[in-house]
Amino acid sequence: PEQRTSSAENSSWCFILFDPAPNMKVRVSCLSTDAAGTATTVNVESETFPVDAAGNGEARVHVDLPSPCYAPIVFVANGNAAGAWFAVSGA
Repeated sequence: PEQRTSSAENSSWCFILFDPAPNMKVRVSCLSTDAAGTATTVNVESETFPVDAAGNGEARVHVDLPSPCYAPIVFVANGNAAGAWFAVSGA
């Protein structure tokens, strides 16, 4: 997230970075199987945790992963909005 401002005297830009989400959560997405043995995507999420305006926070969270859980992808997600995420690992 960023805020852009420009100067009327020149065309330079100033970027002011801030985090619009006061809470984040960890989301894990992986491939598993349903009761019939069909491949399915499963998403599990942690409880939310607070972050400051710069996006700094610490998460010591636990999520219950399905078994099996193939090709897990870990997201750092907005704690207040469905679908929005800031960082990803394993993609």
